[in-house]
Amino acid sequence: MQGSFDQPPIIIRSSTWKNGLLMIGSGMVALFSGFLMTINPSPPSQAPGGLIAFGLSALYFAWRMISPNILTLSPEGSIWQSPFRTTRWAWQQVSRFRAIRVHIFSQHVGFDVADGALGPMSFTQYHVRYAGADDSLGGRWEVSARALVEILNSARARWADGSVVAN
Repeated sequence: MQGSFDQPPIIIRSSTWKNGLLMIGSGMVALFSGFLMTINPSPPSQAPGGLIAFGLSALYFAWRMISPNILTLSPEGSIWQSPFRTTRWAWQQVSRFRAIRVHIFSQHVGFDVADGALGPMSFTQYHVRYAGADDSLGGRWEVSARALVEILNSARARWADGSVVAN
């Protein structure tokens, strides 16, 4: 994490080590699938699918280590940059940041959108909305979901009225 409330912007990236663990786990399953293919090459095996799926997952998580999500917080609002989109919110557009359990092993940072303009619906967004939030910043950040919630709620409380100007 870079920056502070006194020296904005605050920059938070997705966690390199969490993506690294997922890459290693996926790579190990892909290697095991390849091993299973060598000892039993007959067609009814599920190993080729495992090799492809977990091999691609390992590549994806390696890419995510190189190209992380970036969340930038400033007096003007927040900017969430991911490889496929950049989303901007003014502090008046978002509220009620909270940690929500989306998956059994994952907590996301959920929040409400003031104008009701919800983001695109995906499988994860279905769970986010089921958990009671309008949208989510996802998980796997370099700080815990609860710590990120505290930072976001503090930033909103400090900067939402627009009276604080960055130095």
